[in-house]
Amino acid sequence: MIGTPTNAGAQDLLEPDSLPFGVIPLISIQPSAKTFAAARVVDIPEQRPDGAVHRGKVLSAAISLREVGLATRDFGAQIGYDKFLACFYVPTVRAEESLVVLNGYPAKWMQIYREREYLDIDPILTRQWRSFEPFEWSELDPEEFHPRARDFYIEAVRFGIVSGFSLHLLGRAGSHLSLNFASGKPCMLGERRDAVFGAALLHGTRVLSVAVDLIERNSNAFLRRLSARQLEALQWVARGLSMREAGSKMGVAAPTVEYLMRQAQTNLG
Repeated sequence: MIGTPTNAGAQDLLEPDSLPFGVIPLISIQPSAKTFAAARVVDIPEQRPDGAVHRGKVLSAAISLREVGLATRDFGAQIGYDKFLACFYVPTVRAEESLVVLNGYPAKWMQIYREREYLDIDPILTRQWRSFEPFEWSELDPEEFHPRARDFYIEAVRFGIVSGFSLHLLGRAGSHLSLNFASGKPCMLGERRDAVFGAALLHGTRVLSVAVDLIERNSNAFLRRLSARQLEALQWVARGLSMREAGSKMGVAAPTVEYLMRQAQTNLG
């Protein structure tokens, strides 16, 4: 049923002692299709214009999420996969920045995926959010699929998403990464499984670390528009407190909290 894509260097990419922080598989709240529809999506071209794969691109030097995506696309090509999808969740003060997607799948497929709310029935992501281990898609049990999963698979194959593997990582500050690599042909890792999974875990931890830094940098710039008192008022109200309750926490009257909230709104645009 499944073939093996060629790969000469996966074992060389595996550096078991060089993880920048602990790799902890995540079991958490699976995002909904509505959350995913509101995510920021950065589309990554499927291949470099010159067709070359530049091994060992330095992630730590990335200055944008697009560069992180390009490095991940190149890594996927090294291990025999021509498509990828990376979803980051990084808690920030701005909800619209919490979920960021680096899309190395065809843009049209991503449009269909979001419009048809496939995330709610996607058996790959469902397993990914519940599993402690990286897994190949061929390991999924069709008996557990949602009835709509058949349409999902037919559509995916039309866009060259036939087989692949997934992993899920937890990073600092409550961040996590859903990372998927896909191929346009049936394939199974076989004897390469441990080497490829190890290399992917290493790459994933590095990607998550750099992406969190980039996203937090943008969020911190956003927060610098607020005074300490404005930020405090915003945080208390965001937790569901009334103006009076927030004022009690801050030691000021409710009208003062209202004034601080208006100032914050003006500063944030």
